[in-house]
Amino acid sequence: MKSVASLLLVMLLARPAMGENSSILASEPMPRAADSILMDMTPVEGGYVAVGERGHALVSTDGESWSQSETPTRSSLTAVWAIGPEVWAAGHDAVILHSSDGGVTWARQYVAEDVNDPDLNRPLLDVFFVDSDNGFAIGAYAFYLRTRDGGETWEELDFNSLVASGDEAEVVEEESADDDGGYQDYSDFEDEFFDYHLNGMARLADGTLFIAAEMGNAFVSRDSGESWIPVMMPYEGSMFGALATAHGTLVSYGLRGNAFESRDGGESWIVLETGTLNSLFGATNGADGSLVLVGANAEFLVRSAPGSPIESRPHAGGDDIAAVAVVEDGFVIVGEEGAERYSAAGGQ
Repeated sequence: MKSVASLLLVMLLARPAMGENSSILASEPMPRAADSILMDMTPVEGGYVAVGERGHALVSTDGESWSQSETPTRSSLTAVWAIGPEVWAAGHDAVILHSSDGGVTWARQYVAEDVNDPDLNRPLLDVFFVDSDNGFAIGAYAFYLRTRDGGETWEELDFNSLVASGDEAEVVEEESADDDGGYQDYSDFEDEFFDYHLNGMARLADGTLFIAAEMGNAFVSRDSGESWIPVMMPYEGSMFGALATAHGTLVSYGLRGNAFESRDGGESWIVLETGTLNSLFGATNGADGSLVLVGANAEFLVRSAPGSPIESRPHAGGDDIAAVAVVEDGFVIVGEEGAERYSAAGGQ
């Protein structure tokens, strides 16, 4: 079976055969959908929603027993986000789905107009909502969608034109000239330079938005996504996601076990010693303020408090883990082998 990382790569490169349009076909009921590849999970009122390959969407009240919901797509779903009972999922073929009942029933909000057009048929890799009206969907080759009405309408914007524009460009240039390792001035490059895959989004309590991208790049917005400032990370590889921690800091994580923390909204970064070379795909906050990171080869890392060492927790399997949620007696994880409950002591 393909790992989560390799599946994402396939999704970025694969194009559907001429005439095929699985994006608008209803998902098929699968008796073992809870054991299939699942790419993301989110807590909802009264439980959890997980999404994955073939348009699979599953709901659970306890993270242990899962039921499959019918969705209006067979495209793989890579990301899911919830605010109360409102849930959005996004994935391949530029598909965006919405549920108003905690993931039980779904409607399609957006899809590529032509699945055979590579400019339109770009995978979405994350979906993020600030509130029930204002949201974003981001993905491959700087794909950037925005909604201001809960997803009833989605507007595709040219991300390049939003980067370091107007007054923000002066800030980028000034801080780059100071050579402080923070922002960098990209004003001399062509627009194509910004066609990075946009992998994950997070938001700090002060409203600062952050996008983790590829090749050591990231972007910060302090005006609710109207414009973005480019940030160079300490590592030149891809960051797959980001998390606003319970302590007000920003954590970004990605390839080869790299993880970094910022205490100033992305201007500077501290290296987190993860002790692994396994790529990290997901993260969450514990109710006690702990930080949990998961990734390839069943990597499972926990930091109990800021400044504490990151500890590896044993896991019986060696399968990739894509996302994690904290429950009273342990964790719920989803990934290469579907969904499962995982005890705090380290085991199923």
